[in-house]
Amino acid sequence: MGHHIFALVTAGPVDQAQAAAYELPCFLENGYTIIGLNAYHSDYWADKLDIPHRNYSDIILDNDVTRFLARALGLGRYALISTDYFGGSGEQHAAVYDAGQVLMPATAGGINAALRLLGVRRGPLTDEFDAISLGKYRSFEDHFERYYDLD
Repeated sequence: MGHHIFALVTAGPVDQAQAAAYELPCFLENGYTIIGLNAYHSDYWADKLDIPHRNYSDIILDNDVTRFLARALGLGRYALISTDYFGGSGEQHAAVYDAGQVLMPATAGGINAALRLLGVRRGPLTDEFDAISLGKYRSFEDHFERYYDLD
């Protein structure tokens, strides 16, 4: 089974009213919020809010819209993560920001390092990724279906 997600991860809860206003799915796992992201959703909000389409790294959604959404949700320190693999083969990337400043630049294979910067602690039999149950989120696509036909 594949794993293909884009997400923001932050310690603690987020502003649910703002998340709902921007139609962002949020999941609280072991004290950390996972906020699903999607490229079609990002394009929609970039056009609607007249936000530039600039990217800042190899992570596709490391852009002005994602940074706007992080501010709107009141995120201080957060990780931007992406996974794209099937059957163990593929890649993952992560970056960490704090109040808009880069703490960890986009790094291939860097999700566990990014989560450590957020304070996630691994268990005796799990890494940071599994400590916040990221493995159970295979895709967020079904949360963004309405954005696919808005082109």
